[in-house]
Amino acid sequence: MRFGTYNVEKLFGSDAPGERKRHELVCEVIRGLNVDVLAVQEVAAAFPEQAAERLAELGRRVGLTAYHREPGTDAGPEYQIGKIAVGISPHDLHLGLLWNPDRVEVVEGTFRSYPKENMHHGLIKMVFRVQGSDGAFYEVQHGSTHLTPFGPHAGRADEAVRVASAFTRPLDRPPGLVGGDWNTTSADRSSDGTFYDPDPYADFPWNPGAVFQCHRERDERGHLIRWWADRTTGEALLDGGLLEARVELHNATLATGGVPWQASAGHRSNETTFGPRRIDSIRCTADVVPALRRVEIVDGELACRASDHLPEVVEYDPAAISRQVRSDA
Repeated sequence: MRFGTYNVEKLFGSDAPGERKRHELVCEVIRGLNVDVLAVQEVAAAFPEQAAERLAELGRRVGLTAYHREPGTDAGPEYQIGKIAVGISPHDLHLGLLWNPDRVEVVEGTFRSYPKENMHHGLIKMVFRVQGSDGAFYEVQHGSTHLTPFGPHAGRADEAVRVASAFTRPLDRPPGLVGGDWNTTSADRSSDGTFYDPDPYADFPWNPGAVFQCHRERDERGHLIRWWADRTTGEALLDGGLLEARVELHNATLATGGVPWQASAGHRSNETTFGPRRIDSIRCTADVVPALRRVEIVDGELACRASDHLPEVVEYDPAAISRQVRSDA
């Protein structure tokens, strides 16, 4: 199974010719991912019905679907919103799940969209029936989230705890993976105890935008003398039971070189505030770790032109999940 996550940079936010061209690039990137399920962030829309309609349109354009219940034939988007896997944000940048209906099947009644009042952008999840390498079918939950860009004192770590609890509670829940724009530096560590992600801010000149990403220290005269990446959100995710798929695969394959670090943002030539950094990733519950097979950030020229974020894709084998939830339906 291939599960991806992609922040599509305010998709549909403008109808200018340059943006229409970029929309086509985004669709081309998604088609090339060859995913079974895709978590999407930043579908731009002014109201919920428009967000649902645009997510469904994106699905049609890339050969995937967003309908977790059968669409009607003569009803407008206002009727359809309850059937489309869209998460409504109070900030006009919405979430979605897209999937290949020939490869996975929705478990009816499992779609959840968490109240927008609790999060800056939101969280959605749904259980899919997926096939393992042994030919059997298993139930695995997949989700999409986008944490607040403001922190560390604006509740980002609290949002992380909410995401972790949604995927690890109750104890008999299906195993799960969630893709997201976490807007933070990971706290997951390599086997030698060092952080897998280097600090992307410490060696950069101070910029006011870093106040949302860094802890700070001043000298006795009040001068700012040191700053470093806030990892409290990453710690909340890790301590809450959501592990970085990339880091887990890295540690499991150290004997053959591990998984090289790749940035998911900071690739635009006009982005001089900070350097390359990894703020988009897929996290999973501990029972999924044995099933992980491969992870990549797609960073070719096309993807770099299409969005200010790069997509990540994880391959996993449902048959190897340590606490399998088998479906005989």
